[in-house]
Amino acid sequence: MEEEISLGEIFAILKQRIGSIIMWSLAGLLLAALYTFFFVTPTYQSTSKIVVNQAQNAGQAITNADIQTNLSLINTYQGIIKEPIILEDVITNTGSDLTVSELRNKLTVQTEDTSLVFGITVTDENPFKAAELANATAVSFEEKIGSILDVNSVTILSQAVANPNAVSPNTPMNLVLGLLVGMMI
Repeated sequence: MEEEISLGEIFAILKQRIGSIIMWSLAGLLLAALYTFFFVTPTYQSTSKIVVNQAQNAGQAITNADIQTNLSLINTYQGIIKEPIILEDVITNTGSDLTVSELRNKLTVQTEDTSLVFGITVTDENPFKAAELANATAVSFEEKIGSILDVNSVTILSQAVANPNAVSPNTPMNLVLGLLVGMMI
C-alpha cells in the first residue's frame, strides 16, 4: 500500500520543526563564517597585458597569414613564459624566495580569442607581491623572447596594479552554502 502525504501535512511537519530548522541553518551559517573569515587566507590577482609580433622583413606589408602565424605562436609564448629561463630571471630580479615550480603554480597566461594580446596573471596572498611578480614576468619575457625566437616587437600594454579586492574566498557564496547545508541538516 502506498501512503500519500498532502501538502498540508508537509507544512504541519515544517511548522513543528521550525525551531530545529532555524537552529541548524544558523549553525551552518556560523560555521561557514568562521571558516571563511578565520581559516581561509585571501588571495589576490594582478595581470600584466602583452602583445607580441613576429619579425617582419623591412618594407613588407603585414598579411593575414602573418597574423595567423602570430596567433598560433601565442601558445608557444605561453609555454616559454612558464619555463625556468624566464621564471629564474623573475625570482632573481624580485628577490623572491619562491622556487621555479611555486612561481609557475601562481602564474597563469590568459589569451583573448583571435587577438595577439595576452595577459600574465599572478595569484598571491599579497596583492603588491602579485603585481610585482606579474610585472617582472612581463619585463623578463620582453627582454628574453628576442633571443629565443625571431621576435622583434614585444610591447607591454598595461602594467599589473595591486588589486585590494580578494579573488578568493568568495564570502557571500560560502555564507549562502553554509546556510543551505544547515537547512538541509
